[in-house]
Amino acid sequence: MTLTTSSTPVFDKPDVPAAFEDGLLPLSTLGAPVLVTFKVWDNPSTRETYQLLWNEVPIGNSEFIKPEDQPGNTLELYIPLDQLIEGKYQLAYRVTDTFSEEFTDSFPSPVEIDTTAPGYPTTLAPLDFPSVVSDGLTSEELTQLGDVLPGTVHGYNGFAIGDRVRTFWGATEGPGGEVEEDDLEEPRKVIIEYPRAFLESLDDFNGPVFYTVTDRAGNSSQDSTAIDVLLLLNSLPVPGDLRRPVIRGASPEAVDNLIDENDFERDASAVIAWNPGLREGQNIQLFWAGQPMFEPPYSVTEGDVAAARDLHLPVLNSRFKPLGTGSDIRVQYSVTQAGNPNTSRSPEQSIIVRSRDELPGGPAGPDAPLFTNLNENGAVNTVNGRDGAPVHIAPYLNIKAGDVIHFLYEGFDQLIGGNPKNQWPHTSDPLTEAQTRDGYDLRVPRAVLDATCYGHAEATFRVDSVSGTGRSKRQSAYVDMRVAGVCPPASR
Repeated sequence: MTLTTSSTPVFDKPDVPAAFEDGLLPLSTLGAPVLVTFKVWDNPSTRETYQLLWNEVPIGNSEFIKPEDQPGNTLELYIPLDQLIEGKYQLAYRVTDTFSEEFTDSFPSPVEIDTTAPGYPTTLAPLDFPSVVSDGLTSEELTQLGDVLPGTVHGYNGFAIGDRVRTFWGATEGPGGEVEEDDLEEPRKVIIEYPRAFLESLDDFNGPVFYTVTDRAGNSSQDSTAIDVLLLLNSLPVPGDLRRPVIRGASPEAVDNLIDENDFERDASAVIAWNPGLREGQNIQLFWAGQPMFEPPYSVTEGDVAAARDLHLPVLNSRFKPLGTGSDIRVQYSVTQAGNPNTSRSPEQSIIVRSRDELPGGPAGPDAPLFTNLNENGAVNTVNGRDGAPVHIAPYLNIKAGDVIHFLYEGFDQLIGGNPKNQWPHTSDPLTEAQTRDGYDLRVPRAVLDATCYGHAEATFRVDSVSGTGRSKRQSAYVDMRVAGVCPPASR
């Protein structure tokens, strides 16, 4: 290759095998001259020399091309030890014709030397924990944190991608972290997560927590400022799992975990399954929709422990009634003990609570169904009942899509009073949104009317809903399906 007296790059850039891809040199490589390699160019000559350029300044020895150096072979030079000082550099090499003194440079490669410890010259700030840690972390507080304690390492001098954080709880190394690209956004920080399993493995830890940072080059910081942490995780008042409470209404026929409209006005009871871990003096509190029911909490007695039977604790109506009704009200209980900062909690029990005010039709029930095609005498006959008797059920209070109507037609053999003669039940499909606005329509078949023939009919219905059962008032109508004073054959 013909050389020209020019610093315009021509040759391929050199390679530093010990450097990272971006040119950063590990700290471990700085104790000796650093190897640089590049390929022999086309048409080399033994009168040509090659030498490194360090920010365009020649450094190190100049070497002659040897006869055995062929195009594509690898040449080696070294960055001198005295040049390995902190900074960012452009590394290239220069090829010089010693006869003509013409030279040509290579393209440069970036090289970075970092010998400064993360955080220098200041001390790293302490790990930043949630405020609940300040007076000791209890098991319940950790549960509220999702069973993971976050510790935040805030930005420091030299905060950079690839920095590795190691944390220590006393002499025990804990989970660590690494600075990633997203962590560089303000506010700069790395969050270290400590799962419950790790924290519980420390037993009743009470001591310093600190961290160190090592950057990609291998520079390690001093220990951060320590923060003292007290863990209170392993001493629940009742070891193991508690069972869900059972809620019972006051009625003899009450169904567990259902407070119906009859029991909504009365006291209830909570059944706490006996747990052999319960101790005299421990306090039990029942929470109904998050609100405490016992004032004061129930204290386990010596007799309770001796009997070792389920506890049946009264729940005052005056406490749960103001919390209203619903189909998924959550109830649970807690156990606490003097001198223990932790709380044992049962799983939640889902209960249904209903009141008459929320039943279909409200406390009084729905209005009676209406026969909508009676004659002037209020009767169904062979004329208006030719195709059966239409009945309309108007929208009632608390009507909901999905309600099911159970309609009952009852025929009697006298215009007033009399004996039952026939019945016709009808059950609707679940009501649609349109039917909750417009009402529900049905038709009593002609055959049913003929079976009654002469007398009167009474119509009622029952509504089954997620909010309970509502029963309508009664509607009466005369029935006369005789022809020339004679009942149809089917009714005789």
